[in-house]
Amino acid sequence: RPRLSRSRGAVALLLLLSFLPVVRASSPPSSPPPAPPSPPPLAPSPPRSPPQLPPPPLPPLVPGEALAHTPQDIRDEINSATAEKRNAIVFIPPGARLAFSSNVACSGDMLLSVRSSGEGATLDGKKSSNMFDISGGCSLYLEALHFVDGRGAYGGAVFAYGAGDIAMRGVSFTGCE
Repeated sequence: RPRLSRSRGAVALLLLLSFLPVVRASSPPSSPPPAPPSPPPLAPSPPRSPPQLPPPPLPPLVPGEALAHTPQDIRDEINSATAEKRNAIVFIPPGARLAFSSNVACSGDMLLSVRSSGEGATLDGKKSSNMFDISGGCSLYLEALHFVDGRGAYGGAVFAYGAGDIAMRGVSFTGCE
C-alpha cells in the first residue's frame, strides 16, 4: 500500500478543509428560519350535554277527542260539543299541569270525558277554585288525573248539583277542600 508523503498529506488535508463551511467570527452562525406564528388557542368548548330525548308519543286520540293544554281548551271543547249536540271528549297529555283560576262548567244532557294516560296530568285549583262545576244532567268521566289544591264552598275539585253520572278511574285528590 503506498504511503502519502507529508506534502501529499498536507494537500489532502487542505482539500478536505476546502469543502467545510466557513464560519466568520463577526457574523453569528445562521439559524433556521423562524417558525410561523401558532394560531391563537381555541376557546374551551362547553361540556356536551346528553342528547335531549323527544317526549314520548301521545297515545292515539279517540276519534272526536280534543287535545287540551289549558282549562280554556276544555271550555272550548264543551262549547263546541254543545253547539254540535254531541259529547265533549278531552285528552290532556301525561305530565301536563293545568292551572285553574275559575272552574269549567258543564250543564245539559251530555257526557264530559276528561282523561290523560300513563303518569297522568295534574289539575291545580291554586287554592282559589274548584276545577269542574257539573249540573243540568251533564255526566262526567275522569281518568288518570291528579286534582290538587282545589277550593270551593261545595267541593274542592268537582261541584256536582243535578248532574248525571260521575265515574273516575286512576284519579287522586290532594289538598282539595
